[in-house]
Amino acid sequence: MFVSRDLADHGISRDRLRRSDIATLGPGLYADRNRDFTEPELARALCAKYSHLVLSGVNAARVHEMPLPPQLSTWDPAAPMSFTTSLKDARPHPMIDLHFSRVEPHEVRTLRRGNHTLQILSRVRTWLDLASIVPLDYLVAAGDALVRVPRPNLEIGRTGAYATLAELEAAVAAYPGLPGICRARKALELIRVGSDSAQESRARLAMVFAGLKEPRLNVPILDEHGRIVCSPDFFWERERVVGEYDGDYHRTLDAIERDRTKDFMYADRGLEVFRLHIRDLPLLPLSAPDDVVMRALGNSRAAAVSQRALRRRTRIACGPTRS
Repeated sequence: MFVSRDLADHGISRDRLRRSDIATLGPGLYADRNRDFTEPELARALCAKYSHLVLSGVNAARVHEMPLPPQLSTWDPAAPMSFTTSLKDARPHPMIDLHFSRVEPHEVRTLRRGNHTLQILSRVRTWLDLASIVPLDYLVAAGDALVRVPRPNLEIGRTGAYATLAELEAAVAAYPGLPGICRARKALELIRVGSDSAQESRARLAMVFAGLKEPRLNVPILDEHGRIVCSPDFFWERERVVGEYDGDYHRTLDAIERDRTKDFMYADRGLEVFRLHIRDLPLLPLSAPDDVVMRALGNSRAAAVSQRALRRRTRIACGPTRS
């Protein structure tokens, strides 16, 4: 992937551009037909040609590896890329979905690779822009991912959260008229530190929208010697109930065996455990209004399974009623 000004660096003459192995993607934008180019590579090339552009929207979210609904999680090379600019006289381009908006210097990040740089909106500003694109549940999930504190034994090289709740609040306050700002304000009230995945976030929202007591998230349970034995996804300490969301990686034989061992450990400590799966949560259209999202999750099987476990434990704790 290269632009006209890179021809000399690549040792390519203009006559060479006429050969069949070079594809012309747009004015002054070329690619090698013998290899597939990636989303960041195309974004870098467009930024190299148009220096005022900043990658934004869903494209920025994917480059940042932020959670997105399944309908948006895969890049379509034929679709225009979302870029934001503050230049009011910027010209349209068939490969660019151009957005005009104020962009502050602290909201831009620069990713470098070789001689090319990619200007991209920060994760916080990208989260704010997603408010007009994704439903409420995935906006909360993206916010949870930003404020999540990484686990030292799982994520080498990252010690802190990508953002704080205060930074998200400041971003919302800075753009009172931005499309989707009402949804962003609502999402702020629902974001929590502790979820390890988008589906854990959505499962928690199902519990909240069903009116259940909010669980603690991934808090360590200690043995009699003060050692961590596990950290359940959801924990109701007073009710002695734990919940686990089982993603795709729980389907292997090794994972099934580990989960069974954990369940025995929970039972030994007098804890009731329930497990949730992807089919327990509804997949909603991107255009779903907030009230539809809240109602669908609150009436989901994930909410019903959680509610049954909590009610059962409450009945056990209270003991049988006398007639």
